[in-house]
Amino acid sequence: MSSTRKQVFKQIWAIFWPLKWRIAIVLLLIAVNQGLNLVGPYVQGQIIDKMTQQRSFDEVLILIYWTAGIWLTSLWLTGYLRERHEVKRVDFDIDSRIGDRTMGQVLSLSIGQHNAQHSGLKQSVINRGQHSLNALVFMFIYDIIPTFTRIILMTIAMIWLIRALGLIVLGALLIFLIMTYLTNHASRKKLKISERMWNQESKFRNEILCNVSHVLANAQEDKARTEADAKYGEVVAMAKPIWLKFILFGHEKGTIITLAKVLILGLGAHYVYGGQYSIGTIVIFWAWSNMALDGLWHIGGLHRQIMKMWTSIVRYCEFMNIESDIKIPANPIVLAPVKGLIELKNVSFRYQSRMLVSYDTEDDPAPIEREAGEQSALEDVSLTIQPGEMIAIVGESGSGKTTLAGLLIRANDPTSGQILIDGHDLRSLDLHSYRSQIGIVEQDVPLFDRSIRDNILYGIDQESISASDQDIEKIAQISQINRFTHKLESGFDTLIGERGIKLSGGERQRVGIARALIKNPSILIFDEATSSLDAAVEAEIRDAIREASRGRTTVIIAHRFSTIRYANRIIVMDNGRIVGQGTHKELYASCETYKKLVDHQIAQIDGVQ
Repeated sequence: MSSTRKQVFKQIWAIFWPLKWRIAIVLLLIAVNQGLNLVGPYVQGQIIDKMTQQRSFDEVLILIYWTAGIWLTSLWLTGYLRERHEVKRVDFDIDSRIGDRTMGQVLSLSIGQHNAQHSGLKQSVINRGQHSLNALVFMFIYDIIPTFTRIILMTIAMIWLIRALGLIVLGALLIFLIMTYLTNHASRKKLKISERMWNQESKFRNEILCNVSHVLANAQEDKARTEADAKYGEVVAMAKPIWLKFILFGHEKGTIITLAKVLILGLGAHYVYGGQYSIGTIVIFWAWSNMALDGLWHIGGLHRQIMKMWTSIVRYCEFMNIESDIKIPANPIVLAPVKGLIELKNVSFRYQSRMLVSYDTEDDPAPIEREAGEQSALEDVSLTIQPGEMIAIVGESGSGKTTLAGLLIRANDPTSGQILIDGHDLRSLDLHSYRSQIGIVEQDVPLFDRSIRDNILYGIDQESISASDQDIEKIAQISQINRFTHKLESGFDTLIGERGIKLSGGERQRVGIARALIKNPSILIFDEATSSLDAAVEAEIRDAIREASRGRTTVIIAHRFSTIRYANRIIVMDNGRIVGQGTHKELYASCETYKKLVDHQIAQIDGVQ
């Protein structure tokens, strides 16, 4: 078995195993139902023989009663009871387990891994994969397994009843399976390329939806539709020939089934006229063979759907088998509380850069991301931050400031070196406990389409930590949320829309600060929290930051020097290295990089004025 199939079966096994007994009941009832399907035609054949032999009506009536009993048993025992069991104990549980395992995998990956993946492409892989896996699971339970069970039981019964005719059905079954395997093998590579193109197309449309306001604001509706249609056209141009071949293969297999039916009809008639078998026996055989061969035809129809879903499932399972690059130790250290001593010792970090490679060939026209090599973000950084100290990190874009902040929350682990928190290696700490004591406010504060209150309280586990209205009011005062909440229709319970669209940039920043503070964190990190704000709002947020930082270890990443004026120490970074640290006065006199940054900003301010 290939590694790809192993991945898929590993995921399916993980979903099914806890539900094994529930599914076993379903499969048992399916097998009983298929067995009863054998009995019905057999009894009807006996009825025909008795009528042609002019037997008494009472004998025929008894068989009719038997037939009615079999049909009613099939309807209620293996029909109603099975479907009731499926709905109560199987169907929704399978949906729930697939969704829960997906969410578990998403949450198990590191922040750095998520940042490195395109969200639209990831969402497409997950959505298409979950839908396809769910559909495939139900198809196997309710279509493929019952159909194959019926085919196997009826083939065995036909060989027992009339060996020659039974072997014809068996031969058709084997030819069908061989042709199916050859079809899969011939189309596997192009189906994989097609699925990758579908995901890229979904990613493209997702980006348009996420930025639809910008499309409309720039009057680019026609461009968006044209580009989306063109992208779809590329996928269709690849997919159509594949499915046209599938249609041809399907009807070739259908021809085998039709020829087998014609041969069975002819031999059956020959046996009746030769006196070897009764009409009733041949009718039984014809009924069984039609049910078996029609089942093959049904599977042929399902096969195209399975192949279409298979590549989506493979991509999904590849995602589900990604291991987190953040390893949690077996017995992690719980710091309760974190005091806030941070030490970086010779820390370096390199990441894999990626590039889009396009194969403009008939075999592989779909673009795909490939690793282009390692890029250095930090080089040999050593730094100590004392508990309660406020430091500022400045530098040009790409100097490593945000990478450093990411390492402090363990978004990634250093490529080399060590980060110590209160004297303990960050990699040895209980990550959940540690992060619960860190507050981080980013440049673009991620907000949910919920109330302001819900967004603030999202920073804590409300089952273990309670936050009263008084606590929220206190946090609102520190973060200066109370400057605008009284103007809203429902105060803290006002819904703020997707990504906080109903709030201004400064208001979103204040909500972000409040969410960080509600945790009562020992360490606060502000990552360019004022860079996109105008001067007046920036001054307000700066005051909120100053108030929030009291008594906490605080790291401020900023490019505006007005934001860092209250810092105990300024760290200057350039090309992933610390090139200076000290006060503003010290650095301006001794650090050329810092002097250039300050002079550049002063020149910008003078230019605006």
